[in-house]
Amino acid sequence: MREHIFVSNNGLICQMAERMINMLTVNEREGYKLRESFWTPYEQYQEHNGKNFEVLGEVTEGIDEEIKGDLFKIRLEDGTEIQAWSEEIYQ
Repeated sequence: MREHIFVSNNGLICQMAERMINMLTVNEREGYKLRESFWTPYEQYQEHNGKNFEVLGEVTEGIDEEIKGDLFKIRLEDGTEIQAWSEEIYQ
């Protein structure tokens, strides 16, 4: 787990720091469990809810630095490949 902690002047952890703490690479997610099937609360890709999937890897190219480690490329059981947020594939 990344150990960067930024504290604001009043002692509260900044939102960005909190997000950085929660961003883990695939290898660092050992304690996390993959969902049994894809699930999303977002409109995009809701038609894929309930489908089995395979994680192909992290998306690291062409994205903002602050979301690295939180976006993954997956292949659904029907062969469709999409990008998924960590909350859509990990519980």
